[in-house]
Amino acid sequence: MMQIWIIRIGIAAAVLCMLIAAVLLYGQNRYRAGVADGKTAVQTQLQAQAAKQAETAHAASAGYQAARAASEQKEKVRYVEVQKIVERPVYRNECFDTDGLQQLNTAIADSD
Repeated sequence: MMQIWIIRIGIAAAVLCMLIAAVLLYGQNRYRAGVADGKTAVQTQLQAQAAKQAETAHAASAGYQAARAASEQKEKVRYVEVQKIVERPVYRNECFDTDGLQQLNTAIADSD
């Protein structure tokens, strides 16, 4: 009769150990799945931020290029006008005629 109790306790202990092992294995699998999901979520966020940053940089670059092109165009026009004015005869007492003063004032206003 004593042997039956020992066998029953042994079987109960084995079942309990198997149950604990199953719970630990399930927890470990859930942990790994959570880590994988977290990595995926972080990678997705990083990719979204990188795309947004690239889009912002592209927009800034396009704005800069447009402003630069406009500035270069103004400079070309100003250069041509100044060349025309310089080729005119200059009077003795005047350094600039009215067209020259207008170009100078425009250049000063654009630089501000």
